[in-house]
Amino acid sequence: MEFFLAVGCGLAGGLARAAYGRRLDPPRRETDENGRAFLDPGIVGTLVLGVVAGVVAWLFNANSANPGIDWRPLGWALIAGFGADLALDAYVSQKLGLADRQDTGSVLDEVAGEAVEAANSATTEVNRAHEERRRLEQRVKDLEARVRELEEENARLWE
Repeated sequence: MEFFLAVGCGLAGGLARAAYGRRLDPPRRETDENGRAFLDPGIVGTLVLGVVAGVVAWLFNANSANPGIDWRPLGWALIAGFGADLALDAYVSQKLGLADRQDTGSVLDEVAGEAVEAANSATTEVNRAHEERRRLEQRVKDLEARVRELEEENARLWE
């Protein structure tokens, strides 16, 4: 029973990821820049990956000694379904001994650091653009005032 709940949680996580990433397209054939055809799985690929990640997360966290439904592994299945590719990479690396939890955490910290750096860079660029806009608006006002002065002088000279 709990296995089917894990499948459902992974599916729900995959569906949430598809909706969040606006990847609700059906499967379709595409061609790359070299003209080679390939199948883009669309939402089906996202859902399948979510289910697989959810089941893997549930398997790695389930407690076989507990006869009732253990909600914690199911919660991990839901979360893993949403972050399917990252979750699968982290779980498989840990279970195969390729990375320990500290390594996985440092990778996630590095990715988070890059995201923060990108956000800070974008904020700096927005602030710079805003300041440039303010300078340009002031320049337009100054030029409009100068045009008015010249128009007044021109009108005086023609009188």
